[in-house]
Amino acid sequence: MHVLIGARAFVHCSRTRGHWEFRRQMLSQVLYSVLCVLAAGSCCLVSLTGLSQGPLCLYNTSSGPTWGVPLQPIPDRHSGYLSNRTLWSGVCLVPRSVVQWNVVLFSVMGGASGLQTVLCGLNILNAVLGLILGQGFCHKKELPVSV
Repeated sequence: MHVLIGARAFVHCSRTRGHWEFRRQMLSQVLYSVLCVLAAGSCCLVSLTGLSQGPLCLYNTSSGPTWGVPLQPIPDRHSGYLSNRTLWSGVCLVPRSVVQWNVVLFSVMGGASGLQTVLCGLNILNAVLGLILGQGFCHKKELPVSV
């Protein structure tokens, strides 16, 4: 959703006429893109945290079945479930295949939001350059023909 706000500003800016209107649109595009970078970056951070911590599931303990996060990395014991695939099938009882679901979901979400963060960052660079250089900087300019 946050990327759509930046895309709307980009499309609207491409139809703008006039020097000051163009610069005003570029400034608003910078602000929208900064908002998009913050939103996509936070989504990426949450997804990668969820991936590294592991899923919430029902697992066996010495006192009986307990709900918790058993695959969480524990210092000096194990580095987490991502580096040890043998833990994936034997630890969580309910829901079934929750570890695979957790890995796929958070990997896709983290990758997509990471890509959104990069694209919005590039859009900030584009808008700042447009703000500094102006609207007609890269357009083809015709030189008068000398006889």
